Parts: sequence; structure tokens; C-alpha cells
Amino acid sequence: MNKLKDCLKLFLIFFKIGLFTFGGGYAMISVITHEVVDKRKYIDEKEFSDVVAIAESTPGPIAVNSATYIGYRKAGVLGAICASIGVALPSLIIIYLISLFFAKVLEYPIVKKAFGGIQCGVSVLILSAGIKLWKNVKKNLASYILTAVSLILLVVINFTNIGVSTIYFVIVGAILGIAIYYRPKKNTSVETKKDADNRPIDGDLGVNTVKCEDVAQDIDLKKYKRRKIKNIVSISVTAIILLVLLYFGAIYKVIGKDVILNLSSSNFYQGFLKVSELFATFFKVGLFSFGGGYGMLPLMLEETVGNGWITEKEFANFLAVAESTPGPIAVNMATYVGSTQGGLFGSVMATLGVMTPSVLVILVIVALLKDFLQYTVVRSALYGMKPVICGMIIATGINLAVSNVLPDIERFSFESFSPGALCITAVIIFITVFFKKVFKKKVSPILLIIVSAVLGMVIMP
Repeated sequence: MNKLKDCLKLFLIFFKIGLFTFGGGYAMISVITHEVVDKRKYIDEKEFSDVVAIAESTPGPIAVNSATYIGYRKAGVLGAICASIGVALPSLIIIYLISLFFAKVLEYPIVKKAFGGIQCGVSVLILSAGIKLWKNVKKNLASYILTAVSLILLVVINFTNIGVSTIYFVIVGAILGIAIYYRPKKNTSVETKKDADNRPIDGDLGVNTVKCEDVAQDIDLKKYKRRKIKNIVSISVTAIILLVLLYFGAIYKVIGKDVILNLSSSNFYQGFLKVSELFATFFKVGLFSFGGGYGMLPLMLEETVGNGWITEKEFANFLAVAESTPGPIAVNMATYVGSTQGGLFGSVMATLGVMTPSVLVILVIVALLKDFLQYTVVRSALYGMKPVICGMIIATGINLAVSNVLPDIERFSFESFSPGALCITAVIIFITVFFKKVFKKKVSPILLIIVSAVLGMVIMP
């Protein structure tokens, strides 16, 4: 009975957090700190800092990751589920209601102009998120190269419509991170040659001891090199197998879907296929996206636009709404896309899809791998993934900004050049930099969206 009360309390706490917090996962961290650390003492500040680090370093929305971890610590698996549902349910309710009339509202000319300006503001918000993430990236030559390469490749891919999934970017980043940074712990039981040279030598016994220790050191170094090569080979083979499975899985999905469509044409079955596809797509987004809501945008944009569910402009328009409404941004976006494709059931399935990987991964970590971030291989993979994700976020912002200013750039047509969009983008960048330099703080995303909307109504044709 006590556990059920704890679960209900967790649900209500995180429901309140999800209902009254704007700006996504990072904005929710301070509210979660107040509710579970300062007010209720569920965990202490040190453990909460670990929670945030794990939430940032694992797939899925940061707010859902944090809720799952804290819920498990307080009331086990059921507590984790209740906390996770609580933090996402306000988004599901609010965004579904908005989606019912959002398309009709956009038909009004003044609203259309406002969202034309908002699209410019959203591109700057995404760029700002990528730059903020860069501050947490390990600064060295490898990071600079990984960020630059992922940025350039994704920009080129988006404007040339080459069919390469951003999932591969993340996987390759993790592999390269392990290959570059992973160093297994050395065996401290074997003395180094320097220690052996400093040891007093008593006749033949001393000389033999030094020689034996030298041999042992050489053997240890050889084992280390062999182990390193073995690790790199095994990781590379595993990655290749995973990529092959993903590729053939996609082929099977297309073939299987066609077969099923031929077997049954009932409306119910068609609807079931649609919501199943929504769940599977957003499950993939949640599983292969790191860095919170903004880190999920590149893959989410690729999947939703690639499947023909929404256009890139619609994505940017509703991203502004997702920024301005309570709850995690990724959950808001999943709910909206699900609603447009499958109504209420579709929004529920899409939301569950994007949340499920977070819940499963965090449960495994908190239950089995309590020192998750202390594993060298995990830290090495994150060192490789973070700069890649940073480049992907910045590339997404660049692509949206260029699409606003030059809508027909893909056909190399500059006739539709939009000076209004360029002007609004420049103003929002100026405001963002001005607040950072003068007031030493980040300007509110909601304020930027409002300013962008007003400028759009005044400037956009």
C-alpha cells in the first residue's frame, strides 16, 4: 500500500512539473531539483548531479530520463513508470488539443506571416542549442574534426536528398570515440622498469629479479596492445553487423508492409499499421538520439519529413509551439506528429514510442550499472558521440535558416530570396548575442518566438 501511495505521489509531482515547465528538459531540471531534492529529499544534490549527467548521456528526453531514475529510486519499477507517465502526460493532453485546430489557424494570412517569422527564430534557437552543447564537448583535434565533418556531411545530405540516416552518424561517432579514447586500465601489480632499476641488487638474485620484471613488463605491454587491437576489431565487427541488420531490417519493413497491405485492406487494419509505424519510428528516434530534445531533432526531422507525414516548414512551425508549451520538446513533437497521422491513438503511440527507450535504458542503468559513467568504454563512446551530435544540431539549424531565406535553393533558384527572413534571422541572432554579452544569461526561447512572430507579421510579405 505504501508503494502505491509513493507511486501516486510521484505521478502527481512529475505531472505538476510537466504541466508548469516551459522550454524543454534543461528548463525542467531546476524545477525537478526543487521538488525532489530541496523539498522532499528523495535524493541528495550529489546524486542528482549524477542523475543529470546520466540523463544527458543516455538516449531520449532529459526530463523523462530524470523522472525514470528518480521514480525507480523512490518506488522501484512501478515508480519509474508512474513518474515517466506523469512528466509526459501534460504534453500529450495539451499538444493533442492544439493539433485539432492548428492547421486551420495557419490558414489565416496574419498567422501565416507570424509563423514565417517564427521559423527564422526557431532556426536560431537550434543553432544556439548546438553551440551550448559544444561547451560540454572535450576540446581537442578529434572533436573539432568530428564536429566539422558531421556538420558538413549533414548539410550536404539535406540539400542533395541523399538517403543516409543520421543514426549512422551517432553509431560511427561512438565507434570512433572508443577507438580514439578508450584505454584499458593497466595492471598495477607489475612493477615498471624504473622501479626495478631503483631496487637494491644483491648478487645474482637481484639481477635475475630485474630481468624477470623487465620481461614481465614487456609481456604486459604486448598483452595491452593485443587487447587494444582485439577491442577495436570486435567493436568494428559489432558495428558492421548492427548496420547490416538496420539496413536489411529497413528492407524487410518495406517488403513486409507491402505484403500485409495486400492481405488486408480494412480500415481498422490500416489504422493499426499506421500507429504501429508511428511507434516504431519514434522508438527508433528515442533509441538513437542523445543530448535531450534538441539532440533528437535531426533524426526526428529526417524520419517525419522522410515518411511524408509533415513538411519541413510544418516541422519548424510546430517546433515553435513545442518550445512555447509545457513539457519536453521531443514528447511535444511526437504527440503532434502522431495526432496528425493517427488521431488520439496515434499521438499516444508516438509518445510511448519516443519515451520507451528512455525508460528501458535508465532502468537498466539504475538497476544494474550504478556506476554507468565510470566505465571507460562508456565515457570514450560519449566523447565521440557528443561532437557528432553537436555538428548535427548546428547543421539542422543551418538547413532551416537557409531554407527560410532561400526556399528554392535545392533547385539552385535564387528568385524566391526572402530579405524579410534574412532580416528576422539577423535580428534574433543579435538579440541572442546581446543578452549573452550584456546580461550574461540566455534569453528566454518564448521571448524569442514572440519577437519572431511580431517581426514576421510586420516584415514578411
